[in-house]
Amino acid sequence: MFPQLLFVLGALVAAWLFLDWFKRAKPQVAARAAKMAAFGLLALFGVWLVLTGKLAGLFAVAAGIMPWVARAVRLHGWWKVLRGLGIRVRGGRAAAGGASQVETRFLRMELDHDTGRFDGQVLAGSLSGRMLSSLDADEALALWRETAVDAESARVLEAWLDRAWPDWRGRPSASAAAPPSGRAGMSVEEAREILGVGADAGAEEIRAAHRRLMLANHPDHGGSTWIAARINQARDLLLG
Repeated sequence: MFPQLLFVLGALVAAWLFLDWFKRAKPQVAARAAKMAAFGLLALFGVWLVLTGKLAGLFAVAAGIMPWVARAVRLHGWWKVLRGLGIRVRGGRAAAGGASQVETRFLRMELDHDTGRFDGQVLAGSLSGRMLSSLDADEALALWRETAVDAESARVLEAWLDRAWPDWRGRPSASAAAPPSGRAGMSVEEAREILGVGADAGAEEIRAAHRRLMLANHPDHGGSTWIAARINQARDLLLG
């Protein structure tokens, strides 16, 4: 008991001395010290888990929550990219779940936070009133051609098509009449919004944000080709 008490008292004194120094240190030095301290604490925590035999339990808990974390990151990536395009996104949490909504001239889309389902209703054109999930490939591509008059609608529909039919761009009916979706244009402000970085973000922060979003939105992992392209475009623009 006495050695444990000494350990606790020593830890408290060390923490107090560190905090006192931290308040007086330069911001850059303090930030590096905080990172080193965090890594040190994580290492000590890992050693404690190994010595007490609780490491297996931690892995079991992590395995249980990782699918939910991955889903949350992916949904956040969808939301940030759509918002970065200047598209109105409305979202909220309800008692039994939540959803984000995107509305354009041709479409009213909804992204379910709990299931990841991305579907919407056609608001204008020859397919008005239909749900996107009820369309076959030819009908969806016909709608895509109709959205040529509204770049915002075309962008959102392309995101949905990338998920519903990943190979849709290679279809003859798609390559024959591609609507001018305005994909090439992106401002610096839009790029920062997509990556979630500030105006003072350095190259390393931009690359880290890009890696994080690509892990959640890479087409090889079920993400959208269109969103991945926008993320890459934002990185390239900010890095020059």
